[in-house]
Amino acid sequence: GALSALLLAACGEEKTESLTAYKVGTDIEAGEYLIIADNSTSTDSFIKISTDNIGTSESTLYSARFENNEHMYTTITDNQYLIIKGATFYTLDDAPSIIPKDGVYQNGQFKVGTDIPAGEYTYIVDKNNGSAFIEVNKSSIYDVDNIILSETPTVDGSITLTDGQYLTLQNVHIETK
Repeated sequence: GALSALLLAACGEEKTESLTAYKVGTDIEAGEYLIIADNSTSTDSFIKISTDNIGTSESTLYSARFENNEHMYTTITDNQYLIIKGATFYTLDDAPSIIPKDGVYQNGQFKVGTDIPAGEYTYIVDKNNGSAFIEVNKSSIYDVDNIILSETPTVDGSITLTDGQYLTLQNVHIETK
């Protein structure tokens, strides 16, 4: 719809070196968004959820850095600010699929039941790529109370996922085919 076109037009500006702050409830609607790092950037891609449009350490509720095509979900509420650089954000209705065609889930966040089916999986630590990280959250609101599992595995292991959870993988992958 019109909001989606506005969001996509605004997001296209994010490929520059500037960062943009969107006030939730004024510039964009409250809700859940999928955020995808641009291909052309690396560690300069990031988001902040903040109580002001500056994103100082005191006002920042959550922040994350991205690399090529990494993605995450976030839920934002009225009067918060989404501060973004080097990434594109989508409403869930307009978001592209992040389901990997080869069935290998890696480096990003996936919504269980939408992007990856619920079930038990074996994860494989990518030993040559730095520290491994795996996290499971109850929702896309970043709060310590929503963390179900957060660890830095050094060996392969298994994980059980249920619908509605959010799985974050960094230097770990899951093969589903």
